[in-house]
Amino acid sequence: MKFSGEGAMPLRFQPDQRNLSTRPLRMESLERRIVLSSDVGVAPIVAPPVVDTASTDSVEAAFVLDAIVVRVNETEQVLRNNDLLQLTSGDVLEIVRIDYATTQQLDGVLAAEGYIHKLPLDGHAAGTFDYGDGRFGGGETLALGTGVHAGLEGSWVVDEGWDRLAVSVVRYFGNESNTEGAIHVRMQVGQPDFQIDESFANAVRDMKFEVGNPVDFRGMWENSGAGRFHNYMEIDVVRVGDQDVYEWVGVLAGNASQGTSVDGTIDNHNPEDAFATVWTPTTAGEYRIIMAVDPEKLWNESDETNNYLRLSVKVDKPQPTPERTLVFSASFEDHKLKDGKVKYVKSTDGFKVRGKDRAELQRNVKNIGAASDGDVLLELDSTKNSSVYRSFDSQPGERFAMELDYSPRPGVSGDSNIIEVLFNGRVVATLARDGRGLKHTDFKMVAMDLPSANGKKSVLELRAAGKSDRLGGLIDNVRLYSFGVPIYNPTLPSILDPGQDAETEEAQPLSAEDQACFLRDAKAHLIDGVRGHLPTKAVEQILPKLDDLEFTKLCEIVEQVGLDVDQQLRDFDVATAFRSKHDWWSSGNGDKRWWDTFFKR
Repeated sequence: MKFSGEGAMPLRFQPDQRNLSTRPLRMESLERRIVLSSDVGVAPIVAPPVVDTASTDSVEAAFVLDAIVVRVNETEQVLRNNDLLQLTSGDVLEIVRIDYATTQQLDGVLAAEGYIHKLPLDGHAAGTFDYGDGRFGGGETLALGTGVHAGLEGSWVVDEGWDRLAVSVVRYFGNESNTEGAIHVRMQVGQPDFQIDESFANAVRDMKFEVGNPVDFRGMWENSGAGRFHNYMEIDVVRVGDQDVYEWVGVLAGNASQGTSVDGTIDNHNPEDAFATVWTPTTAGEYRIIMAVDPEKLWNESDETNNYLRLSVKVDKPQPTPERTLVFSASFEDHKLKDGKVKYVKSTDGFKVRGKDRAELQRNVKNIGAASDGDVLLELDSTKNSSVYRSFDSQPGERFAMELDYSPRPGVSGDSNIIEVLFNGRVVATLARDGRGLKHTDFKMVAMDLPSANGKKSVLELRAAGKSDRLGGLIDNVRLYSFGVPIYNPTLPSILDPGQDAETEEAQPLSAEDQACFLRDAKAHLIDGVRGHLPTKAVEQILPKLDDLEFTKLCEIVEQVGLDVDQQLRDFDVATAFRSKHDWWSSGNGDKRWWDTFFKR
């Protein structure tokens, strides 16, 4: 299209890429939320300049873009900046008039451009203006005073996911051009219903908050209504007090079509955000966690009552870190290897290989890379999947933790890199990462707590569990730590769960003699642990007289309730919890007389 002697296409307007303006959920806010693509930031509000219309020094704009007139299915509407246009997929949209005013004599002609902002089908991206689907109009000669532009040529057939219309007016004069004004109209195609996912809300209710521990909010919200919209869920963390203090604000932004959800970590990707890092509580006390989807009510929903939730939570003081001692470490350096070489072994650094298999030791092998500690690393999928184990002394109820360095094999998919961690025959962790795209090892430290020990021997095992294709995950720098036996640990897996012979592959049931031995040890732990916390009669006369069945059942109950005798048995609510959750003692299986005496104050 040519314009009155200009001989050139109109300047393509580069509209403001602003997406959604958001703010924390408080009326007295001195901040506002800004969403750029999927990132949300916090910036101070900057008050617009105040123009004194009565002053002779006032400056008036030479060109004012006042409104646009759209026609939707033959019905016309007047729209101004940031108005909402309600539409349905399939509607025919036209720009039939543009109203403007000039206060000074301006040269040139006007051209107008219109573009639609379109969301992708899925994901967190906010979408872009489709510059290949523009509508144009021009050739209007400027006149002083109020003016009317004839609008844009052609029309659009509205589709789901269109959320904004931008119309700009460009003035051409001589060999120059200038964008004189623009109007942005929000387009709502369909009627959404944004909801907070119930499982996320329940997960937040169950979270334990402690001073100094970073909080990882992984959330989800959904659209159960019609249309596709870019929106966000906001979480505000408020410390309750004489004056409520907003401790942290995070968001989860994305696109949600009907029946789809947006999930991920609730945080702020913008490094300049006032809350750019995750929330780490600094003060113990009562807090409110406020969740809202579409907190600014940008869209007209079919139900406005299910997208807001307020929870009360408690942040505890930090618990003292228990002391730990190193039981063993293994970096697999006990075999001599030259650079670039591998060796297949039946044992290494205290670990033995199960059955007739062999494990593979490597030192700086080409296309794999270096160890994380020392020179040698371990691969369990050697000629085929294998496992290594190590037995060590333990006590019933002893607590352990393990750390190791794990890397996927470079260039190998995740289903070949799977390694399972077993403790006393039970899988306690599964390690898996995709190595495609890696050119060398990429070790990450993995830490985990292990179940309490069963008896006087325990076994730690590492097992290849991916595709048996001679290409598997890599291990190095294994460390096992003990935290000792708690002052009271009622767990009796010797009765409830078979033990495992440290030197054999199969789990073996314990003998009656071993069971009796473990019961005696556990009973002694209980008596020592509660001495001074319970009446003397309960400790010295009743507990030692419990038969094995009664004592085992007591241990089961204490374990299920999650009781820490040293900290909680002073509280009368413990006895109430026992009675309300378990009726075993009053059902004829136990002697209720000692129960009442046991908790008598």
